[in-house]
Amino acid sequence: MPQNRPSWATSNACPEKLLPDSAVPLHYNPVSEELPVPLSPGDQLDVRIHNDTALSGTFSVNMDGTLTIPFLKDVRVVGLTAEQVEAKVARALISAGLYHASTVRVSTKLKHWATIQVSVAGAVFQPGRALVGDRKPDGAVDQDLGDSTPGRYLSYAIKGAGGVRPDADLSRVQLTRGGATRVLDLTGIFTGSGMEDPPIMHGDQVFVPSSGCIHSDLVRPSQITPPGIRVFLSNLTQPAASNAQSAISTQATNVPYGTRLLHGAISANCVGGIRLTNASRSVVLATTNPVTRQTEVIERSVEELVRSKDRDTINPYLLPGDGIACYDSAVTNGRDVMRSLLETVVPIPVVRSITRW
Repeated sequence: MPQNRPSWATSNACPEKLLPDSAVPLHYNPVSEELPVPLSPGDQLDVRIHNDTALSGTFSVNMDGTLTIPFLKDVRVVGLTAEQVEAKVARALISAGLYHASTVRVSTKLKHWATIQVSVAGAVFQPGRALVGDRKPDGAVDQDLGDSTPGRYLSYAIKGAGGVRPDADLSRVQLTRGGATRVLDLTGIFTGSGMEDPPIMHGDQVFVPSSGCIHSDLVRPSQITPPGIRVFLSNLTQPAASNAQSAISTQATNVPYGTRLLHGAISANCVGGIRLTNASRSVVLATTNPVTRQTEVIERSVEELVRSKDRDTINPYLLPGDGIACYDSAVTNGRDVMRSLLETVVPIPVVRSITRW
């Protein structure tokens, strides 16, 4: 049986709260959404040179960050906006002797945003490379109006890495590009206040530091947390001998992010029934410490969970991939032991002697 000792999920609560009790969470709308998005490899631009069809056309940004236009040396455009490309192409045309400064006219329009890769590390559930701007197969682009920005912002990169863990320090998120690092405060996502959500480009590096403790305010669906998690349930209570008979289905094992152990136990059908036999049942939680990656196991009685439902140390939040197992009470254990003994005892035949008088 697991030891009834505190785990990382129950003993590392942060002393201060991220959200004050009076705060009302608001729907977050990035204040920097109107900032121009820099170009990345794979983006397509429609470049038009006034009265020159030979030089005009639709061009993709090469993997080295350049734009290849006929009769011109490759123009480096990665990191620039579409408007900045106009001026740079115009200067290239003048330098090549194809146009005079007084006659050159260049217009550019973004035709298609490519999917980009950024690196996300630190206190996120799935650190590594995250794809940003990935489109659905039916994602159509209006050839006349151009393409809309497919979520190429910092918050989308963090969400693409599985979202932030409960121990994330959102006040010191780092965004590194070309050797330069910016430190950003993203707590406004949860407080409803304004915050900066800068555009990102291919090759950016994001680091979310850990505070070393759990912020309970971060354990809920948001723009940068998982919408839901999958947990693994096991219920061996009689007479239900399997998960299928206990009605533990896909809907039960996929729960909203922010679900606590008690609700997970209810999903596993560990709670309820005959009070005499089931009130003293226990629930075991197997969780993974996101910092050390070590598995930790705690045990709570059902009665303890019900009576202390608001205590984080008793009723912790569930994390992705947690496992919940139910153990029967002493009454049901004793009942099953006696049943097993009765089923295995071989009746001894009784020999009756007949005395004849």
